[in-house]
Amino acid sequence: FSCIALAHNASRTDVPDAQQFLGHFPEYCTAAADCSYIVENLKVATTYDAFCIDWGLPRLWPPIFRVVPNDPAGFVISTGSSSYSHEVFGATDLCAVLLVMAYAAWSYFFEKVKVLHETGFAVIMGTVAGYIMKLAFKQTVTFSFDTFSYFFLPMIIFQAGYCLQKKNFFRYVFYTISLGTAG
Repeated sequence: FSCIALAHNASRTDVPDAQQFLGHFPEYCTAAADCSYIVENLKVATTYDAFCIDWGLPRLWPPIFRVVPNDPAGFVISTGSSSYSHEVFGATDLCAVLLVMAYAAWSYFFEKVKVLHETGFAVIMGTVAGYIMKLAFKQTVTFSFDTFSYFFLPMIIFQAGYCLQKKNFFRYVFYTISLGTAG
């Protein structure tokens, strides 16, 4: 089956035809199992008329497609407000900014006093920030390999290459090439 959500229209006189469902991905399920379907690109706090089509009998000729419900009003559904998600994401952004500011201040401090390496402090601050988020928002942050690979790893590699001393590079070039080719 496939489903669509049309803007709510109390004066709609007929149900959508099968052509309006083309391009919407079908969901396959059996009659014995509960099924769910996600309709994308809906606006927040909006009312829609939802219709589903059963693609289950296309082998017959002519094919029989049933639109459910067979009522022009459809299933009247409403999307909720997103104030909760904005509050959580706003707090998450605030924590991230505070973490970056603390890291910048600590980096400046490390130029003057050598107590703990900057990366050690970053690990400690990340642990503390994660613990605070877990306590305050009942939400944990999961590690995203894609985010790390596309955003953080290039900055780390660039910084390492920028601060590399030429003497050490040529001193260990054989080991670098060996590890790069042999793995």
